[in-house]
Amino acid sequence: MKKILLLTALLIGSVSAAWAADHPVTVSDFVFTPSTVNAVVGDTISWTWQNGMHTTSTNFAHIPAGARPWNRPIDSTNTQFRVRVTVAGTYSYRCNFHFRQGMRGTIVVSAASPGQVPATN
Repeated sequence: MKKILLLTALLIGSVSAAWAADHPVTVSDFVFTPSTVNAVVGDTISWTWQNGMHTTSTNFAHIPAGARPWNRPIDSTNTQFRVRVTVAGTYSYRCNFHFRQGMRGTIVVSAASPGQVPATN
């Protein structure tokens, strides 16, 4: 019986990982593109550097209760950063250097329901 339960848990984990989507965000010219991402719990957001010296940071911004904050450089040395969203809600993030110039972004994360296919952007 334990083997059946373990196998079932592994299969469910594999299926949910297969449904998770990756949402790419380009970091360049003082903008996050797209500036708003719609995702589902379990999806990944991937920021990719194109030019300049930037950050992606939830410091001083709003994230859902229980969500993990981040503060990472995005530059020629650190060209990519990924975060898996695990809590539903709205995440506001910014570039710590250029937020006054409007370099901000939003991630809207909805709860996954059984059998739901995640949104893609």
